Amino acid sequence: MTIKDTVPPVDALRALLTHGDPAVRQTAALVLGAAGAAASAAAEDLVELVADADRTVAARAVEALSAVGYGADAARELLAPLRAEKAPVGPHATRALAVLVQDDDEPRAALLELAKDRDASVRALAASGLGRLAAPRATELEALGDLLGDRDANVRIAAVTAVRELKELARPLAKEIDRRLAAEKLDNIVRMLEFAKRNLGG
Repeated sequence: MTIKDTVPPVDALRALLTHGDPAVRQTAALVLGAAGAAASAAAEDLVELVADADRTVAARAVEALSAVGYGADAARELLAPLRAEKAPVGPHATRALAVLVQDDDEPRAALLELAKDRDASVRALAASGLGRLAAPRATELEALGDLLGDRDANVRIAAVTAVRELKELARPLAKEIDRRLAAEKLDNIVRMLEFAKRNLGG
């Protein structure tokens, strides 16, 4: 038996999305996401939850919206604070945003912005999101190349890992990888760069 076989009525879960306890709101969003398209009636409620003060709850709402087929709406709501420059998106929301990449232009554009965020954990998650792309564009590869030289080692590791996941799709970064190999001081990242370069093929 899976979680989908035991999902409570959608209306009951929708009511829990406004519960005073963030853990309850988070769980309700998680279960609605597991229900997939069967929970599409909760989409409007989930879109509102993307603005939740608790960013973990907001991230779960985005993931749920993606699962029920409303990913574009989730992306727009998630990006509103960033567009208005009212608040940083934060690592939890960035992780959720990475779920929405691929053919939707809004989350793809957002990842490019988040790749320059002042929070290193956000930049690292943006790198991971870029590594999920099935057909990265030149601007996205350029952003990933910049992250290969990030001042934070964890961001550089995330960027190299993304390059490895893209394999031959990251071939335009070959010269950039050579430059980073010459400049990198940490042996473990040097080894990762060397492996990534071999993984480019061609």
